[in-house]
Amino acid sequence: MSRKIILCIAMSLDGFIADKSGDTDWIENCETGNVDSINREFLNKIDTAIMGRKTYDKITSEVSPEDWAQKDVKYYVFTSQKFKKNDYVEFVNEDIYKFIRKLKSEYGKNIWVVGGATLIQELILNNLIDEFYITISPIILGEGILLFKDKNYKTKLHLDKCKAYGEMVLLKYSRL
Repeated sequence: MSRKIILCIAMSLDGFIADKSGDTDWIENCETGNVDSINREFLNKIDTAIMGRKTYDKITSEVSPEDWAQKDVKYYVFTSQKFKKNDYVEFVNEDIYKFIRKLKSEYGKNIWVVGGATLIQELILNNLIDEFYITISPIILGEGILLFKDKNYKTKLHLDKCKAYGEMVLLKYSRL
């Protein structure tokens, strides 16, 4: 069985994953109900995570600089800059399609796409995301970083789950 590439991300009602300054603090201000149970369930099914460099920078400098990495998850950060590998992160500067195909063929649990609009767009354009866990937050930002950028791509999905968690709604889709 091949590993799945799963996008798990929160967005505003109008489709933004961050405000115009790149902040996501608006997500934390929502009443989430029992969203922790879905997070635990999701995290138990992954052992690898991929993200873009801007997302990595944001997490390690602002969101959770001291304790952001789960010790049992291997992290890959896509970047064109040179970085040294560390205990938790390997920096990747190679063809995304080939790298993801290689990751999917390796033994392990599923692979979480943490974020980065540019990375997500490349994965969608290459038809590499298998499942989409999108949590809708009850806020309209008006501007910011869009989850789905302006490109000519069409991806057919099947709704697998729709559940409210407090003020937030989780939509789980699988690619057809």
